[in-house]
Amino acid sequence: MAIATEMLPAFATFALIGSITPGGSTLFSSSSCSRFGMRRSLPLLMGLVTGFTLLTAIAAVGMGAL
Repeated sequence: MAIATEMLPAFATFALIGSITPGGSTLFSSSSCSRFGMRRSLPLLMGLVTGFTLLTAIAAVGMGAL
């Protein structure tokens, strides 16, 4: 079951706010970049982006209802 069309604006707003607010991943990536540099922190950053994208996609297709 996919997300209902009328819920899409609310879901998109939640995803946007969740992606830009500072949280654990923001602090973790900032710390990693300051200690190790941007180049060595790229795998961490890509993992965080991939994880958030997968979490959002899974919630969008209705797996969050389980």
